[in-house]
Amino acid sequence: MKKQYSPDVEEVEYLDALEREIVFRKENSIRSQIRALVFETLRVHGEEDAKKTAKRAVDLYDLRSDLIHNGYIENESLSSLIEDTKSIVVNVLKSIFLNTTNPS
Repeated sequence: MKKQYSPDVEEVEYLDALEREIVFRKENSIRSQIRALVFETLRVHGEEDAKKTAKRAVDLYDLRSDLIHNGYIENESLSSLIEDTKSIVVNVLKSIFLNTTNPS
């Protein structure tokens, strides 16, 4: 992409900065951090549904985004979403606490 532009140093610097930002956002998005935290924490403690729970955590994060940006969530009960979120958070915190107090 950079090869299509003139060798103007300022333009190349802008493109480099934009490329770094895109890579950062791709690799370190909040969604990917949530997925990794939930999955790795639960997997370490033998949780059979770690992958499924991590996916649900990301789905809940996406619904939070819909609620924030659109002002509503279609076809979902807010109270059940809150309960699902609490359950995931409690399981992750328990796993972290158990790992801290009883390291393998």
